[in-house]
Amino acid sequence: MPNRYAVIQGFLTALAVTIHGRDAGATDSSARRTAAERAIRHGFDQATVPVLERMAGPDPKSIAEKLGSAFCSEPCKPDSAEPATRPGTVRVRAGEWTFDLGSDGNAVFAELDAHEDRARAIALDRSSPISDVDLERLGRSFISKRLAGLVALGKEDTVVPASVARKTEGGTVGRGAPAAQIVANRIVFTRRLQGLAIVGGGGTIAVTFANDGSPLAFSYDWARYSSRATPQATLPVGDLLARLQRIASLRATVVEDRLPALTPPADADPSSAFPFDLTSETTLESFECGYVDFGEPSRDGAVIQPGCSYRALRFVRARSGAVARTGFAGAVPAGVDFERDDRWPEAVVLSGRTLSSPPEGKDAARP
Repeated sequence: MPNRYAVIQGFLTALAVTIHGRDAGATDSSARRTAAERAIRHGFDQATVPVLERMAGPDPKSIAEKLGSAFCSEPCKPDSAEPATRPGTVRVRAGEWTFDLGSDGNAVFAELDAHEDRARAIALDRSSPISDVDLERLGRSFISKRLAGLVALGKEDTVVPASVARKTEGGTVGRGAPAAQIVANRIVFTRRLQGLAIVGGGGTIAVTFANDGSPLAFSYDWARYSSRATPQATLPVGDLLARLQRIASLRATVVEDRLPALTPPADADPSSAFPFDLTSETTLESFECGYVDFGEPSRDGAVIQPGCSYRALRFVRARSGAVARTGFAGAVPAGVDFERDDRWPEAVVLSGRTLSSPPEGKDAARP
């Protein structure tokens, strides 16, 4: 079926997220690495998982007023709304801050005016960065004090540090040349709901700090969810990896009709399971299971289903002998019978449809 595979490959290519787009120097937290090691060995601990629905948040006017109260040094009212550069957002200004508000009331992207100049004014040598422990402390304090009333933390919510990154500038080569300096520090937190991670981009809070601990920028995507009465049965980890292998094979130079069976890493093996070979050309670099929410604006009113996010690398050897490396990321559904979602590329591919198909019903898409 070459025509169908060509369409699918084009679809995946257009919607893929490259690993190279991540912040330089970003490192995953130990908790996130542990979750990835467990996921590739066991998948879901739960045989069934409730299906959720993403609910609309407060109206933009209410959010703008709360932001003005939290981020103006003196009482102020946000300026009138204006178009934003990010799709599906509205821009407002308050004091020294610019905010892009998401359309469903669950997401905000914010920057301090002249934040780059302020960051460079207090640059640090790379040998003396803010520690990860202090960065986590600053982030948690910012969430509890500055985002109170904006990010609702329920009894079943847990905020987990996911990664840290530091922006550096300078570092030209040569005698007497200035060394690279750290100008900003970012920490990303993710969310666990009812013990399951929110993966895919939703359920995140990111805060960027200057070297003196003052905030330069932040963003969050933090929705409220309602639970459906009927849960989804989840696949065992071997079948989850087979689904991911199928996705990876569609990006290969030659599409294989029959793929070898994959064996999940054994618990007895103390070494890291990553990288894990999916195909002859592709290795799995990270794997995390939970609720898949891609965040605003793509998930407004969406059904949130169990699945596993991934990051992978594809290696292709040219005739010259050089090896080209490309990264891609996404998420695969984990439900034995997952609900149809035309905004989820892997769900479309695994159910044998194209993006133009009208959404309806469920898909039984066993690997």
